[in-house]
Amino acid sequence: PLTHLVLLARDWSLGRLHPGQWASLAYLAAFAGLAFLLALRRMRRRLIR
Repeated sequence: PLTHLVLLARDWSLGRLHPGQWASLAYLAAFAGLAFLLALRRMRRRLIR
């Protein structure tokens, strides 16, 4: 998965992303955002109590 991300970033910097790569990029971004929100909520709950 990590090497896939590196290849994706390299293709993105070169400016040649296929539609399928855009889809996987959007999926990865949504997954990362969701994980970040969950972590934030967990931290906030820990801070409140």
